[in-house]
Amino acid sequence: VADVAAAGALCLAPIDGTWVQRAYGLLRGIPRGHHDVEWLGSGNLAIRREVFQAVSGFDASLTACEDVDLCNRVRAAGGRIVSNADMRNVHYGDPATLRAVFKGELWRGRDNLRVSFRTRTSWKSLVSAVLPVIDLTLLAVAVAATVGAPIYGPTSLWIALGALATVVTGAALRPLRTWRREGSRIHALALLQTWLVACAYDLGRALALVTRAPHRSAPSEVVAAQ
Repeated sequence: VADVAAAGALCLAPIDGTWVQRAYGLLRGIPRGHHDVEWLGSGNLAIRREVFQAVSGFDASLTACEDVDLCNRVRAAGGRIVSNADMRNVHYGDPATLRAVFKGELWRGRDNLRVSFRTRTSWKSLVSAVLPVIDLTLLAVAVAATVGAPIYGPTSLWIALGALATVVTGAALRPLRTWRREGSRIHALALLQTWLVACAYDLGRALALVTRAPHRSAPSEVVAAQ
């Protein structure tokens, strides 16, 4: 189709991966059918050469989110991005532990705000950009209330607990979206695991706004293979 500028699909989690990798894959989503999307990760994305050149390709000044930025500019130029579930790709680099999820988003989230408002922003993109700001504000309130507890007493601690509870409750929105997509195919344990991964994900994205973390090092066996 002439107006389809790029096509791809969400990456699949490794079948023999850890429970964190499986939950991370559920949060990302499972590709189904053919439909237009706002963006796709560059790990499984094919784009027309003329379109890639017309939008000047990837922005090398970005540390992360360069595939989101590329797709945003493609759509702004009038091109369609289509998810095609037939384009299967297994991502073996998905984080294997909650710590790895946190560290990955601490690095990946640094350019989230910068990319989100470069072009016209959809409601979905706006939520993704604003949620880390809200979470960071709530974490700051929790820290301040905890520090002030010796002065202000139990009320301050209740404020801290309330702020933290709001953060983890907000993280539950991601598993709920997963449940709505997958329905009865998702059992209770998988939802709980997905919520834990979402908590680590959101915490990393929030703290990425005020700190800088290096990209995780490649495993030694991968380096050796290169």
